[in-house]
Amino acid sequence: MMDADGQTVWRGQFSTWGETERELSVPQWQVPQNLRFQGQYLDRVKFIGNKQFLKQINLNALM
Repeated sequence: MMDADGQTVWRGQFSTWGETERELSVPQWQVPQNLRFQGQYLDRVKFIGNKQFLKQINLNALM
């Protein structure tokens, strides 16, 4: 990820299956980058990586 000046502020290295192996960021940028492959978003609290599965979860079944 780059800032408005074109400087790299976040860099990630991923495995073939999309697991994050390494994250590097500039110290003054403390916000993690949660975007992953197309259609995926990392929820660091719940560790859900694919938003497509969220559509299939029945919330009433969880209560």
